[in-house]
Amino acid sequence: MSSSIKRRQTAGIALEETAGTPVAPTHYFEFLECDLAEKMGIIGDTQARGSRYAEGPAPVEGKKSGEGKIEICVDPIIFPYFAALALGSVSSEVSGDDYKHTSVLSGGNDPLSATIWRGRVVDDRQFANAVVNTMEISFADDVVKATIDLLSKYPTTQTRTPTKTDLKIYTFKNASLKIDNDTFKVQEFSLKVENNVEAKYAPGSNDVDRFIAKESKVSGSFKLLFETTDQRTVFEGLTKQAMVLTLTGDDGDSITITIPRLRIENWTEDGGLGDATMEAIEFTAEESDESGEENVITIETVNSVAEYLAEA
Repeated sequence: MSSSIKRRQTAGIALEETAGTPVAPTHYFEFLECDLAEKMGIIGDTQARGSRYAEGPAPVEGKKSGEGKIEICVDPIIFPYFAALALGSVSSEVSGDDYKHTSVLSGGNDPLSATIWRGRVVDDRQFANAVVNTMEISFADDVVKATIDLLSKYPTTQTRTPTKTDLKIYTFKNASLKIDNDTFKVQEFSLKVENNVEAKYAPGSNDVDRFIAKESKVSGSFKLLFETTDQRTVFEGLTKQAMVLTLTGDDGDSITITIPRLRIENWTEDGGLGDATMEAIEFTAEESDESGEENVITIETVNSVAEYLAEA
């Protein structure tokens, strides 16, 4: 008898034109971790029946859904799918010899959705109406990673023949952080988008009917060598700043994350007695109305892919 290992699994993704209507993957991708799986609540048979046993023999199916996390290396081909899902929008245009894909945090409550396919060696399952509840991007002295918390409809069986997509991995050396007009040598960085997604069920079915995104929040943190008191002064004065994080590859591909307005939520000195002194900074993004639009965060990716979501 043979046993499979998780390293042999594969995954695919495509954005849906109609939420909940499955589509074939437009790209297959590698992942660091994936526990996206079927979830089902059980409604126990707990009626009194002249016995002291708590559970009777006639339970029924409760609410069903898909749920789990995917962790990936942030790369310019696959990451735009998750950026679009996390922010709720994506538009594409020609940019020189390549294409630029722009995602802006949507003000609507209906999140953008995708079909995520999993080849788990012993079975093939697709998760339609997959939406991002939270997405966190982070790096220190290693690769730039994204951890995505997903919700979806209950999966169905669907066989696919995956075609591998070569990854272009970004590490800390590809990252540049600019705050207002100053570029920083950031030691650690994290950025989190929270959509506060809730599943809704309708009479006649125990599978998810739709997802609603409630309050959205964008926050994060970073660490710098404590060489000036500038950021502490910004914290004490509740001064608002703009932030741009750029990841640039050797072939011209890039990912640019722009937060037009943020406040420093917390400032602390960090490091042990024998360590280089660091400043640990936590921030929260705010609405920006300088251009007449309430833009909180924008993610732009330049790559060779023509589009991620075809117009209906």
